[in-house]
Amino acid sequence: MGPDAGRGGPRALPGRRVLLVSLLGTFAGLLALADRHDEAREKLDTAAGYAAELRMRGAEVGLAYMRGTVESIAGAHEAAADSFGTARNLLLGVGQVEGAALLEAYLARELMVLDRPVPDRFALCTEEQAVAIADPRRRALTLVISAYCAVLDGDPPRAGSAADLAMSAVAPLEDPFFQGIVHEDCAALLRRAGLAEQSAEAARRAGSYYRAKGIVTRM
Repeated sequence: MGPDAGRGGPRALPGRRVLLVSLLGTFAGLLALADRHDEAREKLDTAAGYAAELRMRGAEVGLAYMRGTVESIAGAHEAAADSFGTARNLLLGVGQVEGAALLEAYLARELMVLDRPVPDRFALCTEEQAVAIADPRRRALTLVISAYCAVLDGDPPRAGSAADLAMSAVAPLEDPFFQGIVHEDCAALLRRAGLAEQSAEAARRAGSYYRAKGIVTRM
């Protein structure tokens, strides 16, 4: 007799797959941080298969977000933007406006990394409007994109101000990876703006955040 005899037998398996969907998504993120991108994608494919089989509609958003994160870490920014867009649309479809706004900020960051035009809601957002955003992650990403737009406009002081505010926005968070990403983005933008000293300091802090997460390959 198998270990499940008397405890639901095969009917226990769907419950295990529900748990596996979450675990596989988390594992995929860890694999991506270890530069094992193809393995991370395989885990997400497996998780997506389980979610589809069990009709776990709620898991689709999380998996799309994690796929976007994995692809972004891997440098596949086109694919990352597509995945973040999928997650945003899924949230909009169920009326989760605030969550969708955050996912759109992640999507806009990927467009920025690709050096492509960002949506008007970011391109036209003033520094005052960005600072007023309650969600610190969306505020930070919006300010990073504001710095990018300032660089494109040839306005180094505005770029420097937006970058400083973006880095300040993530300071209270307990997420070294996200904090590292924001500082790395700001370092690159400050360098493009000709603000070498500020860029070097942002890069140094990005490295510190990544090392706190156990990542030694990004900076």
